[in-house]
Amino acid sequence: MNSKQQDYTEYAVDLSQLTKERPLGVTGILRCQNSADFLDACIESCIEGLDELIAVYHNCTDETANILKRKQSKYPDKIKIFEYHPYIYPIDLADEQFQEIMNLPKDSIHLLSGYTNYAISKVTYRYAIKIDSDQLFFSESFKKYCDA
Repeated sequence: MNSKQQDYTEYAVDLSQLTKERPLGVTGILRCQNSADFLDACIESCIEGLDELIAVYHNCTDETANILKRKQSKYPDKIKIFEYHPYIYPIDLADEQFQEIMNLPKDSIHLLSGYTNYAISKVTYRYAIKIDSDQLFFSESFKKYCDA
C-alpha cells in the first residue's frame, strides 16, 4: 500500500473546529520540509513573541526534525511538534497529478490546504501567524507586535 492509500484519518480536520473560541494569545504556525539551513535562527528570532509555536514537518531528509526536537527541549512550554505523514501533491504538478487532484475532495489530506488545515487545527490561541522557516524576525519588534 503506498502512502496515498494508507489510512490517515488522524490527519483529517473537522473544519468547524477551526472556529472554536480560544484564549487570547498568538500562535506561530511553522510548516517545514528540509528546512535545516535557517530553522534554528528562525525559531530563535520569533519564539519570545509567541505564546506557542506549532511546528509541522513533512518528508524531511535533512536535520529539520532534530532541530525541532532540540528547540522543543529548550522551549518545552512553547513548542509543539507534529510530523505529517500523508503524501502531499507538489505545487509544480505534472499533467497526470493535476488530473488526480481534480478528483480529490476539497478537504483532502493530500493537498497543501489539508496540510495547512492540520497545522491550524493544533493552534491553541486566538491569533495565528504563519512563520516560514527561512524568515528571520527583528525579535524585539516582533514581540511588541505580538503583545499589542
